Amino acid sequence: MIKLAVVGDIGSGKSYAAKKFGYPVFDADVEVTKLYKTSKKCFVKLKKLLPQHIISFPIKKTELLKAIMINQSNIKKITKVCGTEVNSISFHRPLQKFLYGETYICGCLNAYSSELMEFYISDSQGSWREGNPLTSLSKFDSSVGQILTHPIWWAEKHMTPTQTLKNHLARQTKTMTRNESANYKEILKQTVPGVRQ
Repeated sequence: MIKLAVVGDIGSGKSYAAKKFGYPVFDADVEVTKLYKTSKKCFVKLKKLLPQHIISFPIKKTELLKAIMINQSNIKKITKVCGTEVNSISFHRPLQKFLYGETYICGCLNAYSSELMEFYISDSQGSWREGNPLTSLSKFDSSVGQILTHPIWWAEKHMTPTQTLKNHLARQTKTMTRNESANYKEILKQTVPGVRQ
């Protein structure tokens, strides 16, 4: 059996993109959401660690997102409570030394190591670089493969990359205070080229 992972930020559309391939999907987001909705133990621990962000039970993903956007180190606290240890690293625009590099970095599996890059396809700005991914998958003959997708581009209604980013920004900042929203927008401008427009 070939196993592929679809990864991305909270609310970026991973589940939607994964379903489009037409294969069985284990949706980690669904499992974590169940935990947020049903586990009082998880709620109590997160409320204790992040009292200014976790307001009520069941836990809302937007509360977690705010906590992470305000302080990136909060993701470690959330991960610790949810019981899933981070044991792999995948960089957006990795440094050249990590591409086809060592298998482990700081004890974490490097997704761009040579042995994991035998088969690799990626999308960018709403299109697949290598053409239809299903065609590429039909030619797959490696023991390990990766599909890098940015699910934000894939939706029922096609939009230009600029409109997609504007809609995403509006959704992400809808429940934020003015300062949180300004901080979020500034971080995006510094890190995402399309937002600078």
